[in-house]
Amino acid sequence: MKPRSNGIVVALVIVVLILIGWAMYAGTKGSTSAPISNNPGEPVICTMDAMLCPDGSYVGRIGPNCQFAACPLPTTPFPSASSTVIVDARLSQLATVLGLSFTPVEILEDSRCPMDVQCIQAGTVRLRATVGSTSVILALNKVVAIQGITLELADVTPLSRATVPIVSGDYRFKIRASRGTVIQ
Repeated sequence: MKPRSNGIVVALVIVVLILIGWAMYAGTKGSTSAPISNNPGEPVICTMDAMLCPDGSYVGRIGPNCQFAACPLPTTPFPSASSTVIVDARLSQLATVLGLSFTPVEILEDSRCPMDVQCIQAGTVRLRATVGSTSVILALNKVVAIQGITLELADVTPLSRATVPIVSGDYRFKIRASRGTVIQ
């Protein structure tokens, strides 16, 4: 054989080996869920893949078909006798807080320091709200006990700016409520 034909043969062998390798790789890519066992009755070995569940936990594959185990069912916690919940609310919006109706009615005071001003004192927010049929005044980070629950105005947004007043419909409140315990 001539040296030139030897080079062609070597090149063809390399191309064939590359094609065989690619075919083997492509044939196994995506078959990670297939059980590794050729004989019935032998134990099934599944790959160690993990799947992220909506609740943040992970599940692995289980036999005999190496399918992912079921994710835990989502639970909707119902407040227990001593639980604490945080409820988002807006002015004039009815919300349910530990089984009681809660409606923010009116901003009585918003003396918080505007975000673009340097203040000596942080200020506060006072909010008149109804809980059931009772009127109550909540102050920022102050606890009030009413009808067997404790309420705290935990956060108020948006923060004000010195030159831009907050429109009452833009206010958002985070109300922390607890039954059976005192909020600290």
